[in-house]
Amino acid sequence: MLDLSLIEKEYQKLGFIEELRFFQKEAIKRLFECAQSTRPRSLLVRLPTGYGKTLIGEALLAYESIAGDWSIARGLTYVLPTRAITHDVRIRLEKHFCNIGIKDIKELHGESDTSDFYADVSVATFDTFICAYARKTFDYHLEKPAGVIATSYLVFDEAHMLQDKYLYSHNLMSKILASCSEAGVPILVMTATMPKQFEETIFESVEKESVPDNIYDFKESVKSYRGLIERVDIKKDMKLLEYVKSSEFKNELKQKRRVLIVANTVERAAEAYKKLQSDQELANWEIVLIHSRLRLDDRNHREKLVRRLMQPQIKCDCNTNHEDSLPLYLDGDKIICKNCATKKLREVSGIIIVATQTVEAGLDVSCELLITECAPADALIQRAGRCSRRPNEENGECVIVQPVDEKPYPKILVQNSWNYLLNELKSEEERAIHLTSLVHSYEFINKAYKGFEVKRIPEISELSITLRYLEAIYPFVVDHSAISKVKARPSAPIFLFAPLKDEKIPVLIGLLKEKKQRYILEKRVLELTAHELVAKARELNEENKSLFVDKNTVRKRLFTIEKAYLSIKKEPCNILLFDLNRTEKVVAKLNYTRITMQDTSIEEKAQYYRINLHRLKEAKIEEGTYMLNPDFYDEKCGLVRVK
Repeated sequence: MLDLSLIEKEYQKLGFIEELRFFQKEAIKRLFECAQSTRPRSLLVRLPTGYGKTLIGEALLAYESIAGDWSIARGLTYVLPTRAITHDVRIRLEKHFCNIGIKDIKELHGESDTSDFYADVSVATFDTFICAYARKTFDYHLEKPAGVIATSYLVFDEAHMLQDKYLYSHNLMSKILASCSEAGVPILVMTATMPKQFEETIFESVEKESVPDNIYDFKESVKSYRGLIERVDIKKDMKLLEYVKSSEFKNELKQKRRVLIVANTVERAAEAYKKLQSDQELANWEIVLIHSRLRLDDRNHREKLVRRLMQPQIKCDCNTNHEDSLPLYLDGDKIICKNCATKKLREVSGIIIVATQTVEAGLDVSCELLITECAPADALIQRAGRCSRRPNEENGECVIVQPVDEKPYPKILVQNSWNYLLNELKSEEERAIHLTSLVHSYEFINKAYKGFEVKRIPEISELSITLRYLEAIYPFVVDHSAISKVKARPSAPIFLFAPLKDEKIPVLIGLLKEKKQRYILEKRVLELTAHELVAKARELNEENKSLFVDKNTVRKRLFTIEKAYLSIKKEPCNILLFDLNRTEKVVAKLNYTRITMQDTSIEEKAQYYRINLHRLKEAKIEEGTYMLNPDFYDEKCGLVRVK
């Protein structure tokens, strides 16, 4: 029998919570009831941003560890829509679980160093989860990932963010829910802003329970679980780049120290960042650009900094018992309070994050001033969830500017949301309520999605094949043809390896042994720039040799991008092309390859990518990892223009 006080007391003792909120308790109780049933119903939890949904997702495993009763689930598989959110949630879960004896926590996505779900807690992107569930793995254990998933309980968090014109990802979830429910796997789906249309698609084939049972049963005041947004100002005749140059914006910065600017595209985010960086009046401000086309290490470093600086109170690295607010001082990566600072240190008056949709969920920050382009209602509500996020913050302000165009969203969603804000919500108070209150935001979202038409999935396509395959998947029956066509999203993500222009990359030379069909790597390490690497790879091809790059070297410099951005009229676009001479252009693809080491003691752990060159006329961009031409990557701004 569930004793909720065990979790509550332990988490209070560790300083994680003051007390469990009413609907946290209700959701945890329902999750346990569902999990203990022989045919568990799926559970939908719809609660507002900042309410503490992650705690609900972790509660079942936390209870098992605290109570010493492991009779319900072996582990937790926590599924999220993007790599950025996966990283942030893994950090939060690690903080909680490591204090109650659960140490084996993995982060799984295309840029991680493992695809093995065998852990107490696996925090995975939706794409990685789908591939593991469907047995599209890169090792020899086809059943292992699916078996591990089947003995855990499943959490799909921020499920509203999986959007495409077919609702393809939601159809995939529907198939998985049906199959896992039949197998007795407990499933929890959590959201703050899912449109009714998406909900109906996901739960089409299964019975579900909901918390709250009816959205109108949620009557908690906004200030009980988050801070307040005082003002929502609509700039109907002003674009983002105009606003950040305006005197009004400069006046706001006299009062606000933590600012978040959200653009709808990477290009506009980079333009806004450059304008702010060049403004001498902001010389003492820390200005950080975050978007999806930054290298993994670069982005992790930036996110780590903003997680700390974008809080009302920040711990000093000289005196960890002392907290202070901005302005503060920076000593490299260390944050120093006013009491501990010396004259030599750089003062940081405030922080401005310039970002794209990547900050809409997962990144646990709280700004005083949010400036955003208009976007679909659900996206705006998520962005507002980063403003005055903490209880007792009462001075949040939000400015919504007119978008340049609707991209990358469906036009009707942006138009409906903009018109509703302008014409239906007359006061700043009304707008604030519709961005923060669960009931009002639900109504806002569904009105924005009125008239949104879902496209029909083509019958003869990899998308249809994947859906049919998931309906008929059986243990130990392997359909290699169907598995090879499995897609988690309509537009496949491509991994880009992005060395900087003058950066030296350590590489090894490998000789192909025909009898073994494996490469033997030499011990000698070469250090080459990207352009030198391509030229050397071409030279070695004529000697039956290849260049190899260590997986960790690649992983630190990776990011993902949709396949649609990388070709023009079926030919690779310029960002992937390298000139070998005036007449020949090539694409460099990185293929994971089994190798033989001269030092056999490290062979089992060695993981390398082989550099394969493809002539432009023969190159076809498919799923996989490619090297980005470094002439198109900027260390500060990342990859901005792709075509």
